[in-house]
Amino acid sequence: MTDPWLVWYESLAAFRYATLHRYHLRVVAEPTFDLEPITLEQAYWHLHIDTYGSPLGSDHDDWLENIGIPGARSWCEAYLEHSIAQQTLELTTDHFPDTDYIDLPFGPVLSIESVTYLDDGGTEVEFADTDYSLDNYSQPHRLYLGYEMEWPTVVRQVRNSVRIRYIAGYSLPGDSPPGEFPLPHKTRIAMLLLLGHLFRFREQTVVGSGGTTLPHEIPIGVQSFLDWDRARPHFV
Repeated sequence: MTDPWLVWYESLAAFRYATLHRYHLRVVAEPTFDLEPITLEQAYWHLHIDTYGSPLGSDHDDWLENIGIPGARSWCEAYLEHSIAQQTLELTTDHFPDTDYIDLPFGPVLSIESVTYLDDGGTEVEFADTDYSLDNYSQPHRLYLGYEMEWPTVVRQVRNSVRIRYIAGYSLPGDSPPGEFPLPHKTRIAMLLLLGHLFRFREQTVVGSGGTTLPHEIPIGVQSFLDWDRARPHFV
């Protein structure tokens, strides 16, 4: 007798495989350092770094700004399948779906910049912003067609003929008015834990003399904090 759980799992795997090969996602604009959720001051405090001058600085600033902080954030983003720092993403597909919505991965989605497609003649056509809406309650967030609207039927059958560009990432602490999606404390703690690991262990680590064990993997605490908010497509 076929195990129903195995059938469910295989159907889920097939769905995810088809989805990944139907849609493509790229980062159009990487976040600048002023959009990073961990500031230099927070890094100094967490890492116990001695500072000097006004404004405060340290001998580690270049590493923190260009490697440590963005590296810790990028790893957490990949594990969560969420955007943490605000960035511009572009989702492409070869044709419109059978449903009246399109899932927008790596949210939270703050706004949709544009929705375009190529018509039969190869001309790029842009939707009016009144032709669609953003549903930021669903998981993942979705782009919905406007009321009583239908997707265009004349779409050039070439790769990436449909393009959706949007801003994703959590709100910044200084946003006024306050943003709709503040960064969860658990995510910030995970990034600081990972930053501390990267700061202390710059190379591959091993078991040292006297049996001292030096970490050689991402600390389990990082994953434990992130697991609460990790994307789970099968809940959609």
